[in-house]
Parts: sequence; C-alpha cells; structure tokens
Amino acid sequence: MWHWIEEFARAVESSAVGLDLVSAREEAAAKVRAVLEEAEGIQTPTVEQEEAIYRLLDACRVFMRDRRGIDTILTVESLYSFLVLADTPSWSSRVHEEALKCVINSVYSRPDFVSETLLPKGFLTRLMEFATHGGTTSLHWLVWKVLLVACEAPEVSRHLSSSLETWQLIYATLFYGFKHGEQADIVVGSRATLHLDLIKLVAVLVNEIQWTAEQEKRLPDIFRTVHQLGNLLLEILRFEHPDVSPLNDNLVELKNKAMEVFMLLPGSLLAAFIQQQHMEIADVKDGSLLAPVLDHLHTMLLAVRIEKTR
Repeated sequence: MWHWIEEFARAVESSAVGLDLVSAREEAAAKVRAVLEEAEGIQTPTVEQEEAIYRLLDACRVFMRDRRGIDTILTVESLYSFLVLADTPSWSSRVHEEALKCVINSVYSRPDFVSETLLPKGFLTRLMEFATHGGTTSLHWLVWKVLLVACEAPEVSRHLSSSLETWQLIYATLFYGFKHGEQADIVVGSRATLHLDLIKLVAVLVNEIQWTAEQEKRLPDIFRTVHQLGNLLLEILRFEHPDVSPLNDNLVELKNKAMEVFMLLPGSLLAAFIQQQHMEIADVKDGSLLAPVLDHLHTMLLAVRIEKTR
C-alpha cells in the first residue's frame, strides 16, 4: 500500500492521463479511503509512515479539486479521518496542515453536506477546539479557513454568530496575531492570510446577526466582545509602519475588509459605536472612528490614481 501511495502522488503531480478516466479515479479514491482508515489507527508513526501519509494527503488535496469519481473520499467517514490526522499529536505539523487542506476541499461549496455533518456530528465543536491549541500560524489559518468555508451553510453561520465562545476566540486570535511579534510582518505570509480570513469571518457573522436593540440586550456578552473587535479593527485601520507601504497589497486588502465590517453594522449600532469612541478617546488627537476611515479612503484614491497612470 505504501508503494502505491508514491505511485499515486507521482501520477497526480504529473497530471497523468490515466487519472482523467472516471473509473480510474474511482479506483484511486477507494485506495485513498483504505489508507486513511489504516492511518487512523497509527498511534506512533514511523519516519516512513509519516512521509507516506504526508505524500498521500498532499496528492489527495490536489486530486480532490476534480470531484468526478471521488465520492468515496467525500464522505463523513473520510472527513473524520482527515480530522483525526489533523488532530493527532504524534503526526507532524505538515501532516496536520495537509489534512486540514483536505478538510477544506471536503466542505468547499457543499453546504448541504456541511449542514448534515459539521453540526449534527460534532465536527464543528472539534474544529473550535483545534483553534484553541498551540501550533504554527499557518495551521491556525487553516482551521479558521475551514470554519469560514463552512459558513456557506446557513446553519453554521447562525450557530457561530450566536456563540460567545466563537466571538471571544476570534478576538483573542486576531488580537494575538496583530499585537504579537514584529509589526511589519502582519502583512506577510500566513500571518497576513490568517488576519484577512478572520476579518472575513467577522464580516460574515456580523451580517448574520443583523443586530437590533433587543438583540443587544439579549446578548450583552457577545455585544461587548464585538465592540472589542471593533476597537481592534480600528487599530488595524490606523496601522502604519515605516517598513510597510500604505499601498502594500495585503495591507490594503486587510483594511478594506475591516471597513466592510463597519459598513455591515446597523446604523444605530454604528452611531452608538462612534459616540462611545468619542467618549473613550476624547483627549486623543484624530482618535475618532472617522479619522482612520478617511485616511484609508485617501489611500484607496491614491491607489486608483496610480493604477490609472500605468
């Protein structure tokens, strides 16, 4: 079986003609499923097993982009196998990350499947637990990417938007990512993608809640956490660094998405937020909500002018 994994990986990498046939894809998918079942039971992988499973997952991720003939690995059982490999400490971080990429491909554009599996079978809870674990920035990005993609299913976005734990975890993750380490690196690599997808998720959840005054009273803890998030998004809008151009593509995209969150707030909530901002930072020059918003709009106008002159 391990020899077959290498053959499969090479066939996927070379876009072998044989894998274009549905019958060949069905056969390969069945073998992938068999290896996943076997891998679930490995508690202490050898070096050879580690390399083989990494190769399998790396190839499987690409193989799953074409869904013809792969029903065998688009099942609840395979999703469970990917999650086990992503969460078992004895496997390396690169196996964890490839397994999560396969999870993303399992749920992408499959809202009905997500509705039937992630919530009823406890997978969503398990993913939220993943997000509390230690790990690389890229690993955390992949966990949140799964949750963001899963929000294509309305049940998932409704569940997450009404969960205080979710809001607190988003805030804690974004706060740590933005404040920790070298500030210039917030727009570089996996750190930048983590921040962007977290804010995308915030936008989805804010849009889902569609707040009213009654909801604010009914969910005061969530409202307070979202207010904290609002303050953090303002810091992101205000972000400047001598080593980062205001026109840096990642920075502009990050600030655009932060702006979108404020645009999704109901008028009454936005007005209340602006008023509280004025009260909290009345002694700070240009500290209001409008200042960083106007600064970013000016940057966007400059970016448009530069683009037009090219």
